[in-house]
Amino acid sequence: PGGLSAGWRTAEGRAVEAGCKGFWRHYKNIDALCAELDISPFTPYTSSAFYSPAGKEVQAPILGDLPRLPTPLGTLLYTSPYFTNLSVEDRLSALPLALDLLRYDVSEAEYAR
Repeated sequence: PGGLSAGWRTAEGRAVEAGCKGFWRHYKNIDALCAELDISPFTPYTSSAFYSPAGKEVQAPILGDLPRLPTPLGTLLYTSPYFTNLSVEDRLSALPLALDLLRYDVSEAEYAR
């Protein structure tokens, strides 16, 4: 395996890589290349999940298909139904991060950059 942060094999020999891999909607250079080549190679987005030895811990929604809401409101609203194994105490531990996210201000011009 590539092993960006760590890679190993299970006892059965299956390759495992730590980390989150994906393709997000903001790769404008890839979009421009596909337009230039006049190709449309992408399939629809699919949901991803994170697993532990206990099984599936969380499944991520496809946020790009949902109405855009301010962070952290949108993140909380759209992801909370998927954290089925997370205790209320653990969920509340994210509150300080949410407060910092509310203080962070970025303009539309910065998003367009």
